[in-house]
Amino acid sequence: MSEKVRDSFALLDSDRRLVDWDDGFVEEFQPANLTLKLGMPYADILRAAAADPAARQLFIDHSESGDTESLIRERLDGLGSDRSCEYRTLTGRIVQVDEHRTATGGIRRSTRDVTDERAGGTALLKANQRQDAEDSDLDSAPVEIRRNPDGSYVIPPVTDGIRRLLDFPPEIEGKDPMMVHTRMVTSPEQDARFAAALEHSAETLAVCSFEYRLHDGNNRLRWMRQSMIPRREADGTILFSGVIRDITREKEAEDQVELLRSVVVRSSDSIAIFETNLKPERASKILYVNAKFTELFGGCADDLMGQPIQKLRSADYRGEGQELLSAAIARDDGIPIEYEAHGKDGRLFWAEARVVTVQRLDNGGFRWVMISRDISERRYAQDALIRAKDAAEAGNLAKSNFLANMSHELRTPLNAIIGFTEVIEQGVAQTGWQQSYTEYLADVAASGRHLLDLINTILDLSKIEAGQLKLEVDAVDIGALARTSLALVSGMAHEGGLTISADIPRQCPEIPGDFLKLKQVMLNIFSNAIKFTPPGGKIGVKISFTETRAIIAVTDTGCGIAPEDLGRVTQPFVQVANSLSRKYGGSGLGLSIARELCGLHGGRLTIRSTQDQGTTVRVSLPISGNFASATGDWFQPTAPQKTWLHAAAA
Repeated sequence: MSEKVRDSFALLDSDRRLVDWDDGFVEEFQPANLTLKLGMPYADILRAAAADPAARQLFIDHSESGDTESLIRERLDGLGSDRSCEYRTLTGRIVQVDEHRTATGGIRRSTRDVTDERAGGTALLKANQRQDAEDSDLDSAPVEIRRNPDGSYVIPPVTDGIRRLLDFPPEIEGKDPMMVHTRMVTSPEQDARFAAALEHSAETLAVCSFEYRLHDGNNRLRWMRQSMIPRREADGTILFSGVIRDITREKEAEDQVELLRSVVVRSSDSIAIFETNLKPERASKILYVNAKFTELFGGCADDLMGQPIQKLRSADYRGEGQELLSAAIARDDGIPIEYEAHGKDGRLFWAEARVVTVQRLDNGGFRWVMISRDISERRYAQDALIRAKDAAEAGNLAKSNFLANMSHELRTPLNAIIGFTEVIEQGVAQTGWQQSYTEYLADVAASGRHLLDLINTILDLSKIEAGQLKLEVDAVDIGALARTSLALVSGMAHEGGLTISADIPRQCPEIPGDFLKLKQVMLNIFSNAIKFTPPGGKIGVKISFTETRAIIAVTDTGCGIAPEDLGRVTQPFVQVANSLSRKYGGSGLGLSIARELCGLHGGRLTIRSTQDQGTTVRVSLPISGNFASATGDWFQPTAPQKTWLHAAAA
């Protein structure tokens, strides 16, 4: 047996227009997809129901002629008199319809499911079905109020219907109606509004309806709605006829809906509700978005509601969110997902979303809610912590590698110094001074200078990192600086069998800077190029200028740098391992110090390299004294003079 049909109630005025109704009446005509409104003609309601393909068969079954329009006319013609009838729903339930005429010519219509009564053999006879409305609708009772021509009101004693509606004992029937009014929970302002509504209805003969709370016979607080239709008598008396209906459940449902609506509307989270249908093909549409959603993702709520979900795809920055949401809908476990999205005004942010299915539809579809929030601040903090952790680990690894490398760099010259000084000391004591001791002393001095260079390099980096390195700024001829630096490394290039070409203008504008520190930059870059270029290779130096910057580019045909190492070579203590680095050794601080010194001058050091094809190191320095940051652009030289230097001739 299918589920029992809900009881319904509706009140029509003398023009057969809708005055009051309950949720049961809404459900009864739900297949017609109607939006019920105050004043809607009952004929329009019936015609809309007959237009529904499923409900049309019911009309045909209940019409002798099989014509739906004939049945509608029959139903309308019979309105205005007390009558009862029955119909079967699509699920086979038997529904009894009772219609009762009010004193003003209106109609009180109520229905109830009598299927179980018919099945049990307890059906009432037709004559007994025409009973007072309170017997068929326990949630309402008829009420009449009379307004005399002198303006006084007469309220009849408590009827049996009102007694039973309010759970009063039987002895209350026929008592003074003021006992009911004393139980009403109203303020003086509400009483004044009710009185004004009655007077306005009496003057205009418009439907009068108001709501109030009262304590019933069990002292429970209940909501009542009183709807009345006025009629003017010949002597000027106004007769109000209508019903009092218990709407407590409706009010509680409204309160719950309002509470939920308030929570959703005022939520600090973005909330969107979608409906997904699976037939004839899978499609989703937007049912609702709150204000926070439009604040976060942009758009207008009125424009979005009812639109396909594809309308929101522009908010998915990389397209990852769509895949993650589809997987979350399939899981339906409420576990949050994170993706990068386009927000209002095109800004990028990280969104966290939770997806929950809230309703399954009869057609196999479903409705689901997506609750989102902006977690950019948290995500960026996490990313910063990860970067800091990676940097710390990389720094520790680099320092470990540095110390391992320095153990060799320091021990080799120290062993030479200690060994040669012991030989000299013992030899002088035994045989006196020998010519070979002079060569030993030269090796001792070279080893000492190497140690001093290593220590100075480490100290320079420490000063830079501590912000204690001060520049002695003066006018620097960048051309002279480059030529001087090339002269100092020409011997090293000659030993390596390399050719150096210099593209340096005859006259170069002076730039503000510390000559010694800039020379250190040049020497570090030149030395690196020579060190990592095999015999027969070439090194090119080119100087050019723009209106604001001096550009020094050093290009070699050496081993180049692997892509994964390119971002590491300027980090402190990093030395990319290959056969040439192992041959020459070093601290791994040269490029790092060069980069920091460029930065102190307001410049920038950049590297471009292709493995096994060579490397270009470019230094950009400001010509003016404000030490602005480098632009990062590659500029063409202006009128250079070419000078070719061969390492063998240096």
